[in-house]
Amino acid sequence: MGGIVAAIKPAKKALGLGGSTGGAVKIPKVDIAATTKTLKGDIAAGQEIFGGDFAEGKLGRLQEGPSGDVQDIIARRKAGLGGLSAEENQAIRERGSQSIDRSTQSSLRQLRGLQGATGQRGGSALASQSRILQAGQGAKANVERDLAIQNVDVKRQALGAAEGSILGAEAQTRENELFNIRQKNKEATGRQTAGLSFAQLAATERGSQRGVGIAQANAAAAGGGKK
Repeated sequence: MGGIVAAIKPAKKALGLGGSTGGAVKIPKVDIAATTKTLKGDIAAGQEIFGGDFAEGKLGRLQEGPSGDVQDIIARRKAGLGGLSAEENQAIRERGSQSIDRSTQSSLRQLRGLQGATGQRGGSALASQSRILQAGQGAKANVERDLAIQNVDVKRQALGAAEGSILGAEAQTRENELFNIRQKNKEATGRQTAGLSFAQLAATERGSQRGVGIAQANAAAAGGGKK
């Protein structure tokens, strides 16, 4: 045991960690608070100097809500939920009625010509003409029926189109939101990496300078002890 102690003492003296020499330099204790403050300062400096490429929003963002064009499309498709407009209904109704009236009048002219040629008169002739007029009224009723069916179809198609547009816009919004979150995380990581890298370089440089200073002080102390 005495031999081990005798071997350790010279080593400690050479490193300036103890011994009887009064000029030996001791390694200073680490100040945690000061070191933490310095580290934070280095990180902030590194982010400011090298983190410009990762500034907030630097990597770009996507619009999270639907664009004006998409909103316009959705609005127009919602408008179709009421079916055809009043103007469209009236136009279809008038077009059908006019066509039926022309056909009815043409049929009546033909009938009356035939009746005049054959000498058909009285109630029999009026009954034939009445049947043509009734057929015309029935055709107009069919126009109204077909128009109602067309409105139902328009409403159904508009509902499906509006639903598809809304769901598509919502899905795109969610996708854009996730993309923006990823971009924001990349920027934060980039700034953090820049700050930590700079802090590591600064700490290495200070450590190197401190090591040189301690070695020089120890060498000077060791040299003074020999006199």
